[in-house]
Amino acid sequence: MPFDETIDVEKLIIRTSIEGGNDPTIFWGMLAWVVNYGDLINVSRLSRYLNEGDSAVIAAVLDVALSKGADKKLSNVLAKCHKAKPGKILFHVMEANKITAKVEKENGLDAFKRWGLYCSTISDKSDALHTRQYVLDHNFNLFLRALFGANIRAEILFHLSHIPKSQISHRGYEFS
Repeated sequence: MPFDETIDVEKLIIRTSIEGGNDPTIFWGMLAWVVNYGDLINVSRLSRYLNEGDSAVIAAVLDVALSKGADKKLSNVLAKCHKAKPGKILFHVMEANKITAKVEKENGLDAFKRWGLYCSTISDKSDALHTRQYVLDHNFNLFLRALFGANIRAEILFHLSHIPKSQISHRGYEFS
């Protein structure tokens, strides 16, 4: 069943950068979402919220996503990210055991080590995502971003759509 409210994608990415270390599944889900729907991310908003999240984790996600073909505008956010100092193991469950911690550090992938993180695998959760059509049908803000770009125009129209008796609607549009 779909969530009844519109999800704030940028704030969810920020929150996932903090919580993702506790749950690899949501971390990999975020990465898959950014790869597949990165064009719907408002880079200005994400950049504004960077200091509320884990900049190194966001950087690693964007770095990997860009290498997998995500929207190039995400590199603008990547340029504002900072490396973790000192380095840290990405997933806390791997850090809890000395053996797995050692394996993560010794076999860490460059895309993570570049940002001061240790992670030895990348998991593709793209098969767990809804189709683009489904996402746009169920999130009016993302629909507007697909139509007008992930910019202030889409944000204004989204907020205007919440005014009673406004004529702003997304029914009848098809995206592929």
